[in-house]
Amino acid sequence: MRETRKALYEKGRKLLENKIFKNLLYFGIPVVCFFLTLLTLGTCYDTNDDATISNIASGAFGPESERLIYVNILLGFLLKPLYWLVPGLNWYTLLQFAAVIGCLGILNRLFAEKLGFWPGLLLGTLFTATFGVDAFSTFQYVKNGGILLITGLLLVALELGRPGARTAVGLLLTLFGSMLRFENFYAVGALAACLLVQRFLKLDKGEKKKAVLTMAALFLLVFGAEAVDIAAYRMDPAWNEFTRYNAARTEISDYRIQFLQDETPLLQLGLSENDAALLKEWSFYDPPFFSTEKLEQIAAALPAHTPVLQAVKNTLFSGAHFLFGSPAHLLFAAVLLCCLLFSDKKGLLFYLATMVMLGALTFYLCYKGRMLGRTDFLLTAAALVLGLFCCNGGRAPAPGIRAMLCGAAVLLLCSLPYYQERAGIMPVYRETHPYTLAEYGQMQGDKEHLYVCDIFYWDQIQGYDLFHPREAGFFSNVAFTGGWMSHTPFQRRTLERFGAESPYQAVAEKNAYLISYTQKEKLLLYLREHYQADIELEETRQLDKFYLYRAAGPA
Repeated sequence: MRETRKALYEKGRKLLENKIFKNLLYFGIPVVCFFLTLLTLGTCYDTNDDATISNIASGAFGPESERLIYVNILLGFLLKPLYWLVPGLNWYTLLQFAAVIGCLGILNRLFAEKLGFWPGLLLGTLFTATFGVDAFSTFQYVKNGGILLITGLLLVALELGRPGARTAVGLLLTLFGSMLRFENFYAVGALAACLLVQRFLKLDKGEKKKAVLTMAALFLLVFGAEAVDIAAYRMDPAWNEFTRYNAARTEISDYRIQFLQDETPLLQLGLSENDAALLKEWSFYDPPFFSTEKLEQIAAALPAHTPVLQAVKNTLFSGAHFLFGSPAHLLFAAVLLCCLLFSDKKGLLFYLATMVMLGALTFYLCYKGRMLGRTDFLLTAAALVLGLFCCNGGRAPAPGIRAMLCGAAVLLLCSLPYYQERAGIMPVYRETHPYTLAEYGQMQGDKEHLYVCDIFYWDQIQGYDLFHPREAGFFSNVAFTGGWMSHTPFQRRTLERFGAESPYQAVAEKNAYLISYTQKEKLLLYLREHYQADIELEETRQLDKFYLYRAAGPA
């Protein structure tokens, strides 16, 4: 029996020394995690942004499917032939899922190289079970792009001065991540700066020259792709007009929406209380009144940032929040404690500098009035990974594998309520976000009429099946009263085909059906205030919780 155990032990040891088996283990963990997440928790879009981008990519809004608006146009050109070859699949989500799985596998390997096989594999598994499960269960391009950027910049930093295959992979991942969300590059890059400086200082003169060339190539790729994207929109007159309108809309909806509580500046600009209410709900796509110039005036009349003292309070509250809540915060706190206790002085200095940068970024977001949301995921993951690789052992003996297993068990136990909560979301989600309704088919087939949807119907009609987008041309007779698709050439062409400049005008002139739930009275009042439309909205039929109305009048 003893000899049998010894033989099995030797076989196991040799198997673990096999590089192929190790790589299968590193990449197999996120693959297994992905499918377990689909089977147990399910997967959905975290926000309607990705649902809309998926439908643009599939051609549901029109033939210009490469123009993904918030995602780089070069990625749109890459996706376009894939939708042409297999139009029934959502290549936008499939490509990101594959990239995130690959990045988690790479991180598992890098953790093992940094900490040793078993401790690194354990940390990698915990990272996958927290950040990976979050990314798989609630799909969001900001989070996905963040994981790609973290992995890419980490590879570049670790191979700084010694360019090779890993450097090339790092550059490609960094490029891909920045194409998904360019602003992420600044956030992750800032948190990677301390690690890059630390690695650069250790290089000799020849290696430093190579490091400079590597970083030059990185910036050339990232900013070159962004320059192409900007030029593609500005060179087209219709899309250039949208770009200016969208910048003004974003300034209000994304950056200053929290300052709309005080309606005094809005009333002084000639807005009514009802106008202000629709503005807060993003329901202001009406160029005859809410023109680009009007939106710019509104943005200028609102405060530009949160008061400094309030921003400091919000930052401190966000810092305290890291000790509670999601498994991601718990894992960050555990790694933070280990790094503070076990890193040597030089490594600890760069680690603390990374944490200071984390605090500065959090303060900046609070100062600008941004809600952390998906950015919290990005900053937490980046600080955990990039800060860890700043550290070096030597200050105290590292915790043994048994201690780490006990800590992992405690962390997972504390995370159970989070996973239970996630498991309860999908049944409700499927019920409230049906992908198919008989009414959708009726709307699709009724191309002689325009259907105007209020902003709250956006989620329902976009469809929330991550693997199958809406078919080409689905939205050719659909317009929205607001949202970030407002004033795109997609929406303008649809409205022009029905002889309208805005969705409100189409409803006022009785050329459209209106789909609404809670906004009916506000929309009707808006039509009376700005179009002098003495009409009533007659209910024709119910669509799930929403109602389909047709204008009739005079009242």
